Amino acid sequence: MKALIVYAHPSPASFSHAVKESLKSGFIDAGWEIIESDLYKMGYKACLDRYDYPTYTEEVFNIDRASTQALNDHVYDREIEIEMDKIRAANVIAFQFPIWWSTTPAILTGWLQRNFPIGFGWPDPVLSGKKVLIACTAGNNPKEELEAAVKLFARSFEFMGAKILPYIIITSVNTSTQEGRENELANAREVARETAANFQTAP
Repeated sequence: MKALIVYAHPSPASFSHAVKESLKSGFIDAGWEIIESDLYKMGYKACLDRYDYPTYTEEVFNIDRASTQALNDHVYDREIEIEMDKIRAANVIAFQFPIWWSTTPAILTGWLQRNFPIGFGWPDPVLSGKKVLIACTAGNNPKEELEAAVKLFARSFEFMGAKILPYIIITSVNTSTQEGRENELANAREVARETAANFQTAP
């Protein structure tokens, strides 16, 4: 079994990175293989554009026609093809990211928009049978605001057939104590371990 961890924070010294590593450890504890997309480390291109579809030649860029042509030609930008292979291989896709300006980082939004074109994410539900685990960190944002941001992000994956697992939302990161942080990291690790251990039996 495999977990794809998509991570969207630029600093390896961040608490977000520590949460990501805790998720990774939890899956490994359960004997799972890890696939990772560290978007900032990869230098991942955040903007969807016509260059994602090498065989598209129309003067005016139309995303529906471009992605349909790519589907028919079986040709996408190589960066997209690599991520598609990771998505296909994963049983669980876990996301870790901070909430900035009440939304997901632009690089993560780009990952979503670029990697699920017509014919891959929908109408053929490539995520059917897969589960999505979302863990986010934030400063002192109201919990309801964070839940709204995560729900909006999760909606796309639910539409494409994935089961959305309960969110891990960690608030007040800037003012939390060492003990509080350690507890959050332990919880993230345990959630990942349980997600993996119960994958076949959980509804």
